[in-house]
Amino acid sequence: MKIYLVSFYLFFSSHFSIARPPVQQEDPTTNTGEKVPTSSQKSETKQKGELVDGIIRRVGKSRLILQSDVTVIVKELKWRKFPEELLYPALPSDALENQALEYLTNEHLITMACEENQLVVDNEQIESQLKSVIKSNPNLKTEADLAEALKAEGKTLEDFRTEIASQMNMRNFSQRFVIPYIKVTEADLKPYYFLKTGEKAESISVKVEQVIFSCNPSPEGICAEVNQAYEQLLRGSSLKEIAENFPQASSVEREEYDLNSLASETMREALENLEVDKYTKPVPVDNKNFYIFKLISKNVTRSLGFDPESLKIEYTKYLSSGETKSQLKKFRITHNLPIRQD
Repeated sequence: MKIYLVSFYLFFSSHFSIARPPVQQEDPTTNTGEKVPTSSQKSETKQKGELVDGIIRRVGKSRLILQSDVTVIVKELKWRKFPEELLYPALPSDALENQALEYLTNEHLITMACEENQLVVDNEQIESQLKSVIKSNPNLKTEADLAEALKAEGKTLEDFRTEIASQMNMRNFSQRFVIPYIKVTEADLKPYYFLKTGEKAESISVKVEQVIFSCNPSPEGICAEVNQAYEQLLRGSSLKEIAENFPQASSVEREEYDLNSLASETMREALENLEVDKYTKPVPVDNKNFYIFKLISKNVTRSLGFDPESLKIEYTKYLSSGETKSQLKKFRITHNLPIRQD
């Protein structure tokens, strides 16, 4: 039985959009058959100063990234199985190594930021999370069951606790340094909902009075007569008076439009935000015809699937990736680390 718990459990329960990839190998070896040290073994090696596999990068004053650290993450990336939109493409080994190095660098920066701001999780929180992971998996009843399942992946419970701490630090980092800087309004959610579902968030129907001007515009697309008519409307004239005084204007017509069905985007944009009893500026429909509308009434019906509260959480997660990169860039500059170009 495979255990892919920490990444999935915390990935879907927090706003943080980058979760550590789960290990999915049958035994802890590299592709060449070489044994990959567990995180507890690597920690012990670092503490003893036996850096037998080489330092790839130093983060801060005392944090080291070893070649074995990178090797483990590269192997995890090759076996990664997340939702389709998060799948890693088939990348060459050097690209995977760079990706792993950047992931580990960010992990250290996040932990350092949490330490500096008293956000690091304690043992009680880790144990509570461990119990939640066991409870959420129907195949597990006790810590012993979890330890046995982890053993098949070349991990120990201590390794697993380390990963839980890392993921919880990521979540704390996100809630402190990322989420507060993301501002989402209902207006932002409407195009997001459309991209997600292919449906409009709202159905808007309007009743209008309209006058259509037929004229020969200048090369710049300006019709002098319709502009004069609009200025008179602003000074208090009515559409009926405009229709009577300008030979280029049609009689006043009453129409009802479903804005979601309008073929003319220009007309839809003009009517969408128009207030009742107000006039639109002249709206060009083709090379010779211009409309002026007066809004009589507007009816807005919200789509049943458009739930602003849940969409706000979802869209904030979606945006958190970019904001996380921005915040981590600041920490990289502070600690004199290379800035990623992606």
